[in-house]
Amino acid sequence: MPPHHLPFDTTYTSPYREAMERGHARLLFGPALEAGFRDAQYLTNLAWMRWVSWIGIATYLAFVAIDLATIPLQASRWTAAIRLLLIVPTLVVALAVSYRTASRAVLTPVVFLTATVVGCGTVGIVVLSLALGAPVPYEGTLLLPFVIHLLLGLPWRQALGSNLIALAMFVVLVPLVQPDRMILTYQLSYMLLANVLGAWGGYALEHRARASFLTAGLLSELAERDGLTGIHNRRSFNDHLERVWKQAAREGGNVGLALIDVDHFKQFNDRHGHGEGDAALRAVADVLGAHANRPLDLAARYGGEEFALIWYDPQPDQLHAMGERVRRDIAALELHAADARIDPITVSAGVAVLRPRDIPRHTDLLRAADIALYQAKHGGRDRVVVLSHPAPGELRFPGTPVS
Repeated sequence: MPPHHLPFDTTYTSPYREAMERGHARLLFGPALEAGFRDAQYLTNLAWMRWVSWIGIATYLAFVAIDLATIPLQASRWTAAIRLLLIVPTLVVALAVSYRTASRAVLTPVVFLTATVVGCGTVGIVVLSLALGAPVPYEGTLLLPFVIHLLLGLPWRQALGSNLIALAMFVVLVPLVQPDRMILTYQLSYMLLANVLGAWGGYALEHRARASFLTAGLLSELAERDGLTGIHNRRSFNDHLERVWKQAAREGGNVGLALIDVDHFKQFNDRHGHGEGDAALRAVADVLGAHANRPLDLAARYGGEEFALIWYDPQPDQLHAMGERVRRDIAALELHAADARIDPITVSAGVAVLRPRDIPRHTDLLRAADIALYQAKHGGRDRVVVLSHPAPGELRFPGTPVS
């Protein structure tokens, strides 16, 4: 293991803070943060997308009646067909997909396809009516960039792509059927302006949403992380232990817990100073974080020089070896300060494993690990003691732990 030079300067780096410092002008985070942002946006955007779909269905159905009542049949039958056979069914499909939880992964592509079909279908109505000599007002197409960018909840790039496809169709086809050059100039100018304004508004909206996501994530992280070491704090540890305990109770699994205490830490501080003591704690936390490497595992600073490791559903016969690896990795730390080597630090570890279906209270797991830690410290320190599935009678604390 590489040496740690004191003062230790590799504390936990927040991905939220890093993203804030880099900025997000490109509207893109790293893979993990991007997935979190998409999940956070999903429920917010879902309600808007459904309302827009319902309103869109009602609007296009209403315009079927308006078309049939106001424009000649040779044109209205085509415009009605596009609305009834293309646009409305596409909106209905998107709405149905939005109500299926299992379809969550495909909802964004479906909404993108729906927006593109609606946009191109609306442009098609304008082009066909012009070609048949019964022009309908094109102003409805001006609303599409704003609806797609601001109300559907599409990622900005996909909303932009959908709008550009409809705009390209408009720019290519409308000049072929619009004989009045002045009207054409105004139509093209307004369509371009609507797309520019819609794209700018959509960009600003997503940029602000990303900034809010980073701020909320950082605040949540600050509430859950220990300020000195960067790993989880006592509050986060308690919440996580309760959650995994309930999950193990449902699944019939085990929960393992290691309480780890740095040996003779007061003497270490007295000898080397509190700055080096803090750096040593950060080095220990760094090691422990590497041993909480599964999704439901967690490393936390329990208080002072005491740490905790939660292991979800470990094999009981492997716990002693797991604890020993932690102890050896900490003992192997090479700590340096002012070009002088510091004596290795050691830890005592009390490890316990319980099955929630056998003992319903997660506080019993804490008590068992605390008893094991007491035994490790009274047994000479720099050692690991394991209590595996102790009976309730074995959870009586033997006495006050040594400091």
